[in-house]
Amino acid sequence: MRKVNIKELHFKEYSGEDFPEYFEYDDKEDEFVEFYKDDAKRLQDESVVQVYNVYLDEKLVGYFAYTLSEIKYTALKVEDKFALYSHPALKLGRLLVCKSERGRNIGRNILAYLLAKAVTLTSQLPLRFIIVDALPDAVNFYKKNGFVETSVKRGNKRNHTLMYIDIKKHT
Repeated sequence: MRKVNIKELHFKEYSGEDFPEYFEYDDKEDEFVEFYKDDAKRLQDESVVQVYNVYLDEKLVGYFAYTLSEIKYTALKVEDKFALYSHPALKLGRLLVCKSERGRNIGRNILAYLLAKAVTLTSQLPLRFIIVDALPDAVNFYKKNGFVETSVKRGNKRNHTLMYIDIKKHT
């Protein structure tokens, strides 16, 4: 399967559309689909999250959502601590790639886009980290893309692993 270059992708602010019929996903990703269908537009309109659709050749291949957050200094590795209080972060709340498009570097390119956006935002906001509460199946994906795994477990079932990447190391 041919890998996709970030320049081939088009990132567009979500405007309330539904997934097209061809957009496939696993049953375990129902919460990502429910968020997209039921909550994304309302929360975006309320300035709680920012949601982007990702297109390849005008075909929806994924989406992601982020918000502002923080990471407690106690969750950081020693070399990443610089103050004894919570550190400002951009939280990746959702990232879903169409099942038929996986393995083509789309997820990796979404993370690169988000990191570039975060770097730009640091000129306007005090922002140091990107964080994610990774599902067990996604931990290795985030590790491969530079995220640091912490010992913090979160989520309803406490099965999400808090992970982070230091934006400053990419400026």
